[in-house]
Amino acid sequence: MMTYFRRLSTSLIFYLSAILAADSQTVGITGVTVDLNGQTMYYTKEINGKSLFYRAEKNEAGVWTGDEPLNSLNSHIEGYLVKSPFISYDGTMMYFSSNIPGSEGFDIYCSRKAGDEWQKPVKVPVVNSSDDETNPSLSADNMSMYFTRQSLGREFMCHTIYRTERDASANWIYPMPMPLPVGLACENTPRISPDGRRLFFVSDRVSEKKRRKFNVCYSTMIHDELWSPPMLVDSVNKEYNEYHPSIDYASGELHVVRSEIGKDRPLSELYASKLPLQLTEREFILVEGRVKDREGKSISAKISLRDAYSSELVAVHENDEATGKYRIVPSKGKRYIVEVSNEKSASIFWNLNTMSDEDNQYIQKDFTLFDKLRLELEIYDDFTGKALDASLNFYPQGSKPPIEQLGKGHYICHMPLNRQIDVEVSKASYTSENISIKIPYQQQFAELKQVIRLKPGLRRGELRVEDVITNKTMTAEVRVKNLDAADEAVTVEPTAAGGYSFNLRKSNSYSLNVMKKGYMYFHAIWAPDASGVRRSLNIRLVPLQQTDKIAMQALKFNADTTEFAIESLSEIECIVAVIRNNPGVAAKISIPDDGSKASEKTAHKVIRIINSCLASRMIPQSRYSITSEPKTSQDNSAITPMIQFSF
Repeated sequence: MMTYFRRLSTSLIFYLSAILAADSQTVGITGVTVDLNGQTMYYTKEINGKSLFYRAEKNEAGVWTGDEPLNSLNSHIEGYLVKSPFISYDGTMMYFSSNIPGSEGFDIYCSRKAGDEWQKPVKVPVVNSSDDETNPSLSADNMSMYFTRQSLGREFMCHTIYRTERDASANWIYPMPMPLPVGLACENTPRISPDGRRLFFVSDRVSEKKRRKFNVCYSTMIHDELWSPPMLVDSVNKEYNEYHPSIDYASGELHVVRSEIGKDRPLSELYASKLPLQLTEREFILVEGRVKDREGKSISAKISLRDAYSSELVAVHENDEATGKYRIVPSKGKRYIVEVSNEKSASIFWNLNTMSDEDNQYIQKDFTLFDKLRLELEIYDDFTGKALDASLNFYPQGSKPPIEQLGKGHYICHMPLNRQIDVEVSKASYTSENISIKIPYQQQFAELKQVIRLKPGLRRGELRVEDVITNKTMTAEVRVKNLDAADEAVTVEPTAAGGYSFNLRKSNSYSLNVMKKGYMYFHAIWAPDASGVRRSLNIRLVPLQQTDKIAMQALKFNADTTEFAIESLSEIECIVAVIRNNPGVAAKISIPDDGSKASEKTAHKVIRIINSCLASRMIPQSRYSITSEPKTSQDNSAITPMIQFSF
């Protein structure tokens, strides 16, 4: 496998004689790293014992241009040495080695990007020691780090490659040297591929003759800690040392720093070469987007990937807090649960499937984090299970969040996080319910639902049915109907004492119908009071016989309609039941008419309605008659039909 290197533009190596003031100056590239998008290159240069960070951009023709200092990062390392930079695959962190104050020799540091600015570097915990740690490189999931350590007394540039991983809490664990066959000889400048399965590094194990030379090798992870024997990435100029391999996955090129010997001083320049396709295959996809708040402003966030089946943490990323932009690099052929969170917002979860056969290399996905949680309150009647409108009172006073009603008994509240709020849910004639809500910042979902069941205030009713002549208790058909909620069933249950019992809501009104074959019906309207005292009734039914006319209750109509009110329909049902249950009985219903045109019109309307009610229950016309007769009561303006049952 032969690769041919070309030297990159001299604008990148700062090798211009007009800039060099004295022959004693030493100019060299001390590390290079290419962003995963292949559009930005970062590198460090050392001039006369001092180091700086630089950046170059790839133009439309694919040529690297520019030699721009990273002033925000350089301000933190000015006057000290810095080398081996590595830009994380998500583009948010710069890792490097430096001897800035606080270091023991050379230690590994990282700086977080915020827009175009780089923050003050911080020392990476756990990995540093009293020896020199250099050349950091992280996998795309940010879960494993490779670096080199040179113990005091070892030969210059002869390092050992170490590896560390994050635990379940995303903390770095104690690093260990790479196992054989990678850790066999003298290695340096490791660079791990995005999927964490191929390690590029330089080694002297393939040196020819007796002069030590470092050339680029690679080893592939076969299984867990088992790595393949390193293979050489051949170059034309084998007589030179090569360091800092960095792959541009967008163009399939390998960038290296080649150390050459000049007439007066050593030089390190950048070279690039095309790699075989097998070494640059993209076994990952790019997922990019922006994290914002409800107002559309950029916010910082942590993006965690977990295996969709085992929930094992497989990747941890942070976005750019200034722009909100993030990038994650999940492997192909897997399912993930993506969690986006920060310390002051509810988390967002997203199911990511990379198992599709489609050649999808890129996904755009934005996330909106909420500093308020969307709380759905659904309120029901505990007695009937039906939706119920109610009043919501929030405590302490002044803490009432915006409320939106979506439907009957269905409310949406946007609750603040990490604050204790008590909610009283109340309605007249119901027992109030109180709930306490404190949603922590670690809340796992941006939406919650709370179901509240209000218990109605009930009265216990009991009745006994007796024969008015014999005073003996008897069974009968007892019906109770809620006149304020016609579709609400009231259950009537027989008691051990031979009577009947039922529960009635306080404040509502009810019709009470008692019917038995061979007897006149009983019909009454009952409005339980709020006292809660159990009330017992004795209903005395009169046997059917040839009787005088009996006045029904005054017929009522629904407002502005010709439809009977429910209490009037309830009494008509009693009449229907008497006629139906007693085949030998006929009913004669007389509708009063005072002779006026309005009264006549109303009387005929009532006749039609009653006739329709009876006919709809399949009562033969021969079993009843409805007539209009002169009104006899001058002091009763309501329409009060008279009924007479005959045999």
